[in-house]
Amino acid sequence: MNLVSDYKVITRKPHHCWGCTVEYPAKTLMERIVSTEGGIISSAYWCKTCMEFMETLEAFEREDGFEYGGLLNYDNYISPLSLPKINRANLEIKKDGVFDD
Repeated sequence: MNLVSDYKVITRKPHHCWGCTVEYPAKTLMERIVSTEGGIISSAYWCKTCMEFMETLEAFEREDGFEYGGLLNYDNYISPLSLPKINRANLEIKKDGVFDD
């Protein structure tokens, strides 16, 4: 894999992150990576979480690139999808301003 360009963009439409497969809405800051391999040019969008995680990997782990969703195979990767979601519609606010189920 040969890197052609790597730059940050604010997306104009929804894009899936290549590393974690999460779909991000339009107007999200993402990293766009353009590369070539075997005469084929390809581009992918990466979220901030995946880019930060890739910086923790050794160079030999990054040199061949990643399959779609490939970062999900690492035990120490925390996917944005695995973070707990709060349904605030079902929460009541106590007098001290703390949310309660």
